[in-house]
Amino acid sequence: MTHSLGSNLIFIISQPRAGSTMLQRILGTHSKIHTVSEPWIMLHPFYVTRQIGYEAEFDASLAHRAVTGFIQSLPNGIDDYYEGVRRMYTFLYEKKLKSEGKSYFLDKTPRYYNIIPDLHRTFPQAKFIILYRNPLACLSSILNTWVKENLFFLYYYKRDLLNAPILLVEGVKQIKRDVLVIRYEDIVAEPDNKIKRICEYLNIEYEPEMINYGQTGQVNWVFGDKITVNKNTKPVKNSVNKWMSLDKDTQTWRLYHDYLRMLGESIINELGYSYHEMLQQLEKEHPSRQLVLFTHSLTELINKDYIKRNFIEKCILKAFIKFSKRLMRK
Repeated sequence: MTHSLGSNLIFIISQPRAGSTMLQRILGTHSKIHTVSEPWIMLHPFYVTRQIGYEAEFDASLAHRAVTGFIQSLPNGIDDYYEGVRRMYTFLYEKKLKSEGKSYFLDKTPRYYNIIPDLHRTFPQAKFIILYRNPLACLSSILNTWVKENLFFLYYYKRDLLNAPILLVEGVKQIKRDVLVIRYEDIVAEPDNKIKRICEYLNIEYEPEMINYGQTGQVNWVFGDKITVNKNTKPVKNSVNKWMSLDKDTQTWRLYHDYLRMLGESIINELGYSYHEMLQQLEKEHPSRQLVLFTHSLTELINKDYIKRNFIEKCILKAFIKFSKRLMRK
């Protein structure tokens, strides 16, 4: 296997709803790059070595103990395990590349933010593109596409909201020079310049037609953005400040405000955004404190016990109303 250290692999990693599908479509139109819907294949071999983070019918806790014991018994311990993972997944990536006749495989799986150091250790010669986007814009997109009216669904994206930004920043620091960090806002503002920069990092020639990714037609992918990316044919700036137009809704305003506070100034600034500017923007639209009192906090919405309690209370209230109506009919 000529590329066992990952020299023909490209990883795009980001917070979910950060514009990674758009970047994937752009790079995927390059004559030397092949990509598919989010593979997710690298999460499993690394999570099996972790004590928490996954469930299985065969008892994940026992499996972790068994796998750990086996790895420790190998001549070179964990190094042998990483070598085994490298060989297996190199085979799969190269099998796909060979069938398409391309030189590089692009794996865009946002939730690889959980395993950045593991990925780099396994494929030290791979190219890592870390895509940042304003976290409030990511929250806005999650609310509009996945959560919609049911705010309690936010619980399922707790890790995407709170852990992803931190793990991305930490991952960049850990792999140091073997990474390219780029912001979504910069790509849509200057697509030619930023994609040229990415091509330079990848050591491939820039192809101008890459920017007009939509001209190659729509793709029928299972994962990733299926609406905005297919609606546009090239990067557009109209979604950069879209989150600002929603802050007149008191509940949404509170979620933005809570989220900004929970991430904190350090992480926001390390991502390349201004914590104080974002806070000032929110404070300009501060609703009355009486209205805010009648909203859910983000802390509550990502708390399982609060969700259960709220659900039970709603069920009791519905039952009481139904029973009252029956009494009134009598």
